[in-house]
Amino acid sequence: MDAANETPKPEPAESAATRRERHRKWSKWLLAAILVYSIYPITVTVALSTGVVERMLASEDLRVEISAPAWSLIPGDIHMGRVRVFMNGETQFYLSADNITAQVRILPLFRQRFEVSSLATKNVVFQMRVQLDDDQVKSPRAQAFPPLPGLPGDPTLSRQAATKTEERGPNWTVRLDGIDVKVSELWFMEYRYQGDGRLQGGFERGPDILRIDTSVQDLGPGKLTFGAQQLISNDFQGQVEARIPLIDPSDHADTSFFEFVVARIDLKANLETLAHLSAYIPGHPPITGGAGPFAVHVGMQKGKLSPETAITYATADVDLKGNGVSFKTDWKLDIGVGDEGATLGKPYVDSTSAATYVSVATYGKDAFTIQVLGHHEYAVLDSAQIGGETKVESARIHLPQIVSEDLDDLDSVVSKKTPIKSEAGHARASLTLDMDEQYRLKGPFRARIDGAALTFDQLRTKADASAASFVILDPDQDRASLTDLSVAIRNADFQAGKSSIDDWWLNLSSKRIDVAGLPADNVRADFAIVARDAEPVIRALAEDDKLPDIVADIVHLRNLRVLANVAKTQRTLDVMLDTMESKLIVDFSGRIHQTPKETRLALLIGGKDVALGISRRDNHTGFEAFADTAWLNEELSHFPKPKQYVSGDKP
Repeated sequence: MDAANETPKPEPAESAATRRERHRKWSKWLLAAILVYSIYPITVTVALSTGVVERMLASEDLRVEISAPAWSLIPGDIHMGRVRVFMNGETQFYLSADNITAQVRILPLFRQRFEVSSLATKNVVFQMRVQLDDDQVKSPRAQAFPPLPGLPGDPTLSRQAATKTEERGPNWTVRLDGIDVKVSELWFMEYRYQGDGRLQGGFERGPDILRIDTSVQDLGPGKLTFGAQQLISNDFQGQVEARIPLIDPSDHADTSFFEFVVARIDLKANLETLAHLSAYIPGHPPITGGAGPFAVHVGMQKGKLSPETAITYATADVDLKGNGVSFKTDWKLDIGVGDEGATLGKPYVDSTSAATYVSVATYGKDAFTIQVLGHHEYAVLDSAQIGGETKVESARIHLPQIVSEDLDDLDSVVSKKTPIKSEAGHARASLTLDMDEQYRLKGPFRARIDGAALTFDQLRTKADASAASFVILDPDQDRASLTDLSVAIRNADFQAGKSSIDDWWLNLSSKRIDVAGLPADNVRADFAIVARDAEPVIRALAEDDKLPDIVADIVHLRNLRVLANVAKTQRTLDVMLDTMESKLIVDFSGRIHQTPKETRLALLIGGKDVALGISRRDNHTGFEAFADTAWLNEELSHFPKPKQYVSGDKP
């Protein structure tokens, strides 16, 4: 018979004994399961209610408090009336929640992992801060962190102190999925929100792990403060939606982690003040005012800002005061993404103000005030992709009207050691700076002063003046330059005792002035000066000393001309004057060397036929009638190095 036609043999029937054995085993497993599930709710509920779980989880860095009622009918499915969690470490936090339903994974807790597969609760209070270096612990920002009473172990804010007092255990990893909670308070670092809110989504954060699922936070309206009570807004509200895939934060310590971020942020508030910003300014000068509407709409796809991104803020009045300087301004700020021309698709920052007042009263009670009217600052980034390579592509600072009506208070900014007093005058100026490809700010400066009245020691003067130059600022190198400087003084009147000078004038020019350090640590400059005569200079140098008769001849010489090279450091001013010998022109030759301890001076003033030598040493001025180049070079030989001399054949 063919195999295909064979009739299959029937399976041997299961014996009754085998069936009984199989049923017996299933019954034992079922009985064990029933027994476990019968005992589990009682055991876990007792453990939750009597503190057994708290003691099992307790460590030097973690404390958990569970309040009744608390039960669990299914393993991992936990219901609790209230839970409080206190966590110490480099990141410290306090979490409190009511009416909790959660699916908690038990075993990971013993590996410093807190994992929740679903979480629903209400009345959540979350407060978090991080440890700081010692030099930051007492900063205003750190003082605004949540106090977090009840932390286990040493609750210090100092990283260094924590390292000395305890061994740094492994940091916990927290993983929360399926979150749907209602919050009443969120206090992250120095910012505290109190009000309604709902959080949905999930996240994971550990020593080398960061992941944020699509999470949505709906907030407000609520109260936003800096620290416990410093009010920022009473109606802060909005929605934040974000997603970050699993990354290692240590690999992206700079802004490069933005390339992983997908987010949408919509926030708005009527700000009550900007006082909290003083915490971020060196010296922490007090800020008052700043009330106004604030709105944020940001879209981001893998770190790239979307075209609808817009951040706006406006205030009619904000003041900053400190160290003898105060600023008062209105301010309008717009941040967005350009939609045409060269700015298409690129982020920009646009700042405007109708009037900004800068007042300085460093050495007096009457402040010297400068008004900056109608100013505008604008910058464009080279890409909407936010990250470590994003740079400023272009920028402009436009100050069309810089005005001062109170030059009579100018001496409030001058040290009392400088014998100067201002009495009258007003000034106008303008400055426009554009950024070039080397990130230098460059542009024209113009100024005019009318009716300036000043007193230098015993010399009183009144004059008009104007100036123009091209300014170059290099923030990266901490340097600045002025090129093609021109200064004109007109209608100058001087009075020294009974002597007076009327209708004097001066023209000053410089091809280049270089300044290193802001404020100036080092200055190098060349000057060319042409003036009506040298009489005001001689009067100022002579002060109360008796002038020789030759001065009468020199002061009548017209057309003063001077070439000067100036070198200034933090402690020294050195001016070298070059001769421009001419029979009918009065010129200067010599050197001025000034330090905090003394001023040394050796000058030869006059023309080819007659010249006066003026020297100053040990605060005493001396005169040499009919001096010549040999006299000047002898005086210069006693000056500090580098030694410098003049040439020429003056009498």
